[in-house]
Amino acid sequence: FGYWGPELFSRIHQMDPVAVKSAFALNFGVSGLVGMLAFGVVSDRLSKRGMEWPVRLAAVAITAATLAILAAVWAPSFAGSMVLAIPAGVLGGGWSVGLIATLQYVLPVRYRASATALFYALSTLGGYLIAPWITGLLSQILGDDGHSLRLALTIVIPFGFLGALLTALASLGVERGRQQLAIA
Repeated sequence: FGYWGPELFSRIHQMDPVAVKSAFALNFGVSGLVGMLAFGVVSDRLSKRGMEWPVRLAAVAITAATLAILAAVWAPSFAGSMVLAIPAGVLGGGWSVGLIATLQYVLPVRYRASATALFYALSTLGGYLIAPWITGLLSQILGDDGHSLRLALTIVIPFGFLGALLTALASLGVERGRQQLAIA
């Protein structure tokens, strides 16, 4: 969404791309930064109950972000899309914080740097390369206009629900995983 959102809104609403990108950066980008900081504070508090809680928070955030992004894609007006981009940004910017904190908790010191680098590499590969490429390909196949891009995003974005499910399942094995990795 971060990659294709401005292009979608420029096409659908016949707006100047620079104006769209400026509004998108403010509403989606800045709210994403706020989300990172807020989720850091909330994850720290939840971790006092157990390290599975930041992962559960991430699963809920991924689900809600996916819904907010889909709503923004289908909002009938640009203003409506920009309003929906704010919670999408907060949730989308914040979900990974709890996962990174839990990753640091679960992994033995000897694996932390490599595993964290692998997490970032796979997240970047999926979010900034594979998903945008598939979205562009689908958009071309479907007609290469605003409507086809909206449909392509509607096909790709729901994979966030799969990510949320896998994250929720991962929350069930945090302590067991930590114990198993400690003896590895």
